[in-house]
Amino acid sequence: MAAILGISVPTFRKYVPRFFAAAIAKGKAVGKNTVGAALMRQIKRGSVVAIIWYEKSRCGYTEKTHTVHTDADGNPLPAPLPGVSVGIFLPPNGRDVPGAALVSAFPEPPAGSASVPV
Repeated sequence: MAAILGISVPTFRKYVPRFFAAAIAKGKAVGKNTVGAALMRQIKRGSVVAIIWYEKSRCGYTEKTHTVHTDADGNPLPAPLPGVSVGIFLPPNGRDVPGAALVSAFPEPPAGSASVPV
């Protein structure tokens, strides 16, 4: 904007708020109104994407995922206790970084597996 007006950026910052504050506020309001009207047109046409975006951004809706970890028989596992670390053991893949720190809640990983940080 300063270049368009032919003034320096410091001059622009010094005088624009004082002389153009109302025009800038009106421009923002017009922009919001235009975008809002376009969004409402899409919602009225049945655009699922527009409806979901409106609900998330304007109505405060969120997507929540509930994951239940189960054992081999399908029984839910108890939730971990605060401050308790969990060890994840993966089979060796030949790509382990030499000297990388290993994190484990167990003294020794099972034979044939590698411990990785979580």
